[in-house]
Amino acid sequence: MAAILPVEIMLTIAAYLDCQEQYALLRAIPLLASQFTYSRHLLATTDDNGNNLVHILAQQGEETLLKSLFPDKDLETSLISGNIIPRLKQMLLTRSINNDGATPLHLAASDGHLGIVDWISKRPDLDLNRQDKSGCTCVERAAKAGHAEVVSLLLNNPNMTVDWNSNQRSNPLCLAADYGHEATLRVILERHGHRISVNSQASYGITALTFSVLRGRMAITDLLIQQKGVNVNAEDHLGNSVLHMAVRSKNEAAIKAILAHPNVNPNMRDWYGHTPLQEAVCIADKTIVKLLLEHSATDANLGNCKKTTPLIKAVQENHHWAVEYLLKWHNIEPDKKDYWGMTALSWAAFLGRKKMVERLLELEEVDPNSLDEDGLTSLALCMQMGWPDVAEVLVKHPDVDINVEDDWGWTPLAHAKNAPRSKSVPLMRLLTEHGATMTLHAEMVVMFNALVDSDIALSLVESIIKCKNLEVYMEDRFGREKTEQAMTDGERGVRALLFRDTRAARMRRDGIEGMLCLEG
Repeated sequence: MAAILPVEIMLTIAAYLDCQEQYALLRAIPLLASQFTYSRHLLATTDDNGNNLVHILAQQGEETLLKSLFPDKDLETSLISGNIIPRLKQMLLTRSINNDGATPLHLAASDGHLGIVDWISKRPDLDLNRQDKSGCTCVERAAKAGHAEVVSLLLNNPNMTVDWNSNQRSNPLCLAADYGHEATLRVILERHGHRISVNSQASYGITALTFSVLRGRMAITDLLIQQKGVNVNAEDHLGNSVLHMAVRSKNEAAIKAILAHPNVNPNMRDWYGHTPLQEAVCIADKTIVKLLLEHSATDANLGNCKKTTPLIKAVQENHHWAVEYLLKWHNIEPDKKDYWGMTALSWAAFLGRKKMVERLLELEEVDPNSLDEDGLTSLALCMQMGWPDVAEVLVKHPDVDINVEDDWGWTPLAHAKNAPRSKSVPLMRLLTEHGATMTLHAEMVVMFNALVDSDIALSLVESIIKCKNLEVYMEDRFGREKTEQAMTDGERGVRALLFRDTRAARMRRDGIEGMLCLEG
């Protein structure tokens, strides 16, 4: 074809071809590339992805064709003031973007074409830090693809901005860890540690170490942990430490490696106050719980934002094995209270965990009459829910006081009276056989008849009391200060005081469905 058709005719034909066909033409006749000019509009045609001929050549690694298309003499010409056409042609190489916002440099870096990246990166008026539509620069694309030498070349360029940590977006180190490119990560650490910190953060504050742990890439995890100055306690923007992430992903190898680091803090808390140990208890992983408890610095008594300790969480989640593991821990405080004053025993009794109640009552440190913030004992909480087997265990314990009154003057017997109907009578019989007593108050009848939420509830209480004056009755029952506060809050306040609508009661009521799991 070259021997038959003049250049002008071939260029005329090229004007009717799309960019992919033009690329095929140049592949067949490479010498034609030097004749492609911007003025002929031969470089303006794009494919469905927005790629022009320059994009295609860069992506395919056609270094020779690109250099023929953009000879040095044209670059010199474009720098002369007033030479608009040559300048526009040069901009195709440095600034033209496809539908993804990628320049020819982005594409060459993505596919690891080192020579082309080196050549384009030296062009004047080039923005090395330009981002495509996904926010990636050319070096980030190279790191994501695992092209170590391309990454190194670009990081050596003084025009490359390395402020990823301040921008909180993905950076080459994090991308290499995320995509499992050990060689690329090693090159960055060994050659460019002065420009990219081993603790640099990507989006949401995640470090390269966290990425490697989440992805289960142990070779990279080990490499990062060995780095001088690495922060093994790094937190993301939600307070999740590297150890939290290792626990949640059940990465046992990473957990062992992290716990072996001399600077590790196994008691880091996320925004909800959860420690890695609490997370391990929640996901029911015996091996991880054991690994954490074996670390000398682990504090198994730390509570979350609701002061829920790992032991209380184990009771709530009905994990018998976790309860045993924790009770064998050398510094365990089995009677520690949560935000509402409930202990592990309180929760076990409330949720009907008979075996856990029996196990906790064996411990001298456990107070069987411990009160929550409403003054309820474990026995009273058991009566509220109606657990006959748990009640048997509690009433037979020599230290259990079955007549302790809560802050409303209710004894366990009073609570038993208002237990679910099918269980109320057997529970009351059990308590009375052991000497239980109670004082019957007017509101107890209303509660028994399930009328607490009815608009007639307060009227019923008023009709039962002798004085027929609700305020006088409440003052006699609860004192002047509490009564005045309740009256100030209106009907809602009166209901809350009479019918024990406290934050602890609401917490137990709202959380019972998610926590209740009857033993088989």
